[in-house]
Amino acid sequence: MTFDTRRKRLLDRQQAAKVGRRYHAFYQGYQAKRMSRPGNPFKTGSEDHKSWLAGWQYAESEQSQESTQPVCQFGPGGDFATDWPEELS
Repeated sequence: MTFDTRRKRLLDRQQAAKVGRRYHAFYQGYQAKRMSRPGNPFKTGSEDHKSWLAGWQYAESEQSQESTQPVCQFGPGGDFATDWPEELS
């Protein structure tokens, strides 16, 4: 095995670890928002800090989408008997 091959494998492993760490930080932010626990544990300005904030914001947007009523009147919570248009009866 050549030096270049070993170096490439090492760099690939380091990159995978970095991506995994960022994903873990994102998930921690997501869970913190879902459980109402503010307070980013990562150093301000770091990649992990940004990933945690992204997870927090994703959870916020997900909660706001859950709280809005569906546009379709026949969707969840709709009543076919009362909402059915007269022209289709």
